[in-house]
Amino acid sequence: MTLRIQCPECSRNFRVSDELRGRTVECGACEHRFTVDEASIVTRREKFYPGEHRKPGLEGFSTAGSTGSGKSRPSAAVEFETAAYAQTPSSLDITPISPPQLVASAAGLIVLLLGIGLCLLGARDGGLLQDMEVRERTVLAFFIVIVGLILLFIGSHHRKKMALLAGGVLGAIMVALAVLLPVPRTVQEGEIVETPGGNGGTDAGPDVGAEKTITEIMQEVGYGPVKRAITTHTTATYDGRQKVAALWVPAMEERFKYQIQKYLHRKTGTKERPSFYRRGDGGLFVVEGVEVPLEEMALIVERFGRVENTYPDIRVIEIAVEGERLLEVNTELMSKLTDKEHPAFYVRNLAELDHIDIERVQEAASRLATAEPLRFRKEITQRLVDLLAEEAEADFKGVVTKALSVWSEEGDGAPLAVAQAAQDILLKGEQMPRSMLDFLTARNPAVAVPIIEVLWKADPSSWEPFVAELGPDAEEMVASHLGDENRAVQQSAARILKRIGSSQSLPALQRALPAADDELKLMIQDAIQSIQER
Repeated sequence: MTLRIQCPECSRNFRVSDELRGRTVECGACEHRFTVDEASIVTRREKFYPGEHRKPGLEGFSTAGSTGSGKSRPSAAVEFETAAYAQTPSSLDITPISPPQLVASAAGLIVLLLGIGLCLLGARDGGLLQDMEVRERTVLAFFIVIVGLILLFIGSHHRKKMALLAGGVLGAIMVALAVLLPVPRTVQEGEIVETPGGNGGTDAGPDVGAEKTITEIMQEVGYGPVKRAITTHTTATYDGRQKVAALWVPAMEERFKYQIQKYLHRKTGTKERPSFYRRGDGGLFVVEGVEVPLEEMALIVERFGRVENTYPDIRVIEIAVEGERLLEVNTELMSKLTDKEHPAFYVRNLAELDHIDIERVQEAASRLATAEPLRFRKEITQRLVDLLAEEAEADFKGVVTKALSVWSEEGDGAPLAVAQAAQDILLKGEQMPRSMLDFLTARNPAVAVPIIEVLWKADPSSWEPFVAELGPDAEEMVASHLGDENRAVQQSAARILKRIGSSQSLPALQRALPAADDELKLMIQDAIQSIQER
C-alpha cells in the first residue's frame, strides 16, 4: 500500500511505501528532511484551478524566466490571480412561484385593501358599519387583518418578511380607521333632523321664532284649545295661563302620542291626561291644571324631544320629537338589553333609564339589579337615585332600590333618597317594598328605624322579626313602646327586648311591670332575666 506525502518545504507530492510511516525521508526536489506523519500525509488530493488558491511553491512552476535562445536567466515571480465565483443561488431564488401561492398573495392583499375600504365607506351614513359600535368594529378589523396576513404568509414564498411588513402596515391603517372614525347613527323614523331653515328638514319658510309674529304662530298652532283651557282656569283673581301649558310638535308619528301623554300626565301630576289635537304632520298637547312653571316644563320635554322655541306669552313650547327615544323594543335592541355579555348592555340600559315609559324604565332597573356594576357605575347610580323622586308606584321604587343595592357606593346619597321615598310611601299608605327596608337596614340602620317603627306599630306580629334584626339600633325605640296603648305592641316589645335588649332597657322594663297584666308581666320578667344572664 502506498501513501501520498507532501514536502512541508516545497509542497511537492510523492508516493512512498506505507512502511515509511513514522520514519524520516528526504525530499527528492529540495532535499529537505521530514517525518512521514499525519501532518505530511495527503489524505485527499486537492483539486483547484490555477489562480484559485494561493499556495506556497506555486511560483516554482512558472516559466516566465526561460528564453527561446536556450539561455537561462533568473525566473521572475508570477502573480497567480484568485478566481472569484458568484454565491451559490438558493432553490427559492430560482424556483418559480406556484399558482396557488400567487392566488393566496393576491387574495391576502385584496382582503386588506377591501377591509380599509370597508372602514372608510362603511362608516358613512347608510354604510355597512352604520350603528356598529367602535368595539365591534375594531374586532371585525382585527379579524380581517389576521385573515389577510395568513394569506400573505402562505403566498409570499421567499419574501415572507417583506410581505408581512407590508400587510402589517395595511392592517394598522385598517384598525386605526376602525377606532378613530365616528359611528354613524341611524335617524329613526319619526325623528326630526334640524336644518338651518329650522323647519324639520324642509327649506320652506323662515325660522318661526325669529320672524313670525305671535299671531301667526297662534294661527299655525291652532290656538283655540289652549285659549279655551286658559279661560276655564281664569277667575277674577287668578290668571288661568299659569295652569295651562301647550306643547306644539310640528312633525310626529301618531304612535308616539300615547307615550308622551302618559309621560306628561305622570310628570306634571295633573288630574286629567293631557289632550292631543292633530295638526298636519304633528300635533298639539294641552296640559291643564299644571302646577309646573313653563321653564320646568321645558326641562321635562327634553326627555323625549328638543326644545326649539318657547313662547311664554301664549304658554306654548315648540318641540322636535326625537323618535329614537320613543321607538318600541325590537329583537335587536332586546338582545342588547338582556345579554350581559353584549358590549352595549350597560349603555343601552342606561339609556332605557331615561325613557319616558315608566314600565321600560322599571324593566331596565330590574335588569341592572342582576348585573355586575362594571361600567357607567356613577351615571347609572345617579339616574337610579333620581328615579326615586318620580311620581310612581311603590313597586317601581322597590325595583329601583333593589338595583341601587347593587350599584350604590358610599357617599352617593342613595340611603337618604331611599329613606325619603320610603317616607312618601308611608304617607300614601302604600305597601312598603321589602327591598327598601333591606337597603336601609344594611346601609343606614338609624334612618331605617323610624320607618320600620311605623310599620311595626301597625302590624306588630308581621314586622317583629324585622325589628329584631336591627339589633341595638332599634333597642331604644322598642323600649319606649312597653307602655303603648296597643297590647299587641307591648307584648311584641317585650319579646324583642328579650332577644336584643341590654342593661340600657332594664329601667324601662322595670317601670312597665306594675301596670302590666299577668301575661305581659311574665313576658317582661323573662326579658329582664335574659338581659341579666347576658
